[in-house]
Amino acid sequence: MCGAIMLISCSSGGDMQQDRSTGWRLGTNRVIQFRYQVVGIAMGAVLCVVLAKLFMSAYPELRVDQFALAGAGAAGKAP
Repeated sequence: MCGAIMLISCSSGGDMQQDRSTGWRLGTNRVIQFRYQVVGIAMGAVLCVVLAKLFMSAYPELRVDQFALAGAGAAGKAP
């Protein structure tokens, strides 16, 4: 989980740096651009949770822990 968070953080940071460079070439205001990018990242995080809950309520089979099922099935098998 920590690795995924680090990967997303590095990806977002790289994208923001590239957008900053492009904004400089186009002559846009960096402060406004940065604010909208932060708003977009925050909205994406909130929307991700909302949509996950929506899909899990619409499709209850998504709530099943697949790792627990795989571990229970493998416990009875010999190596």
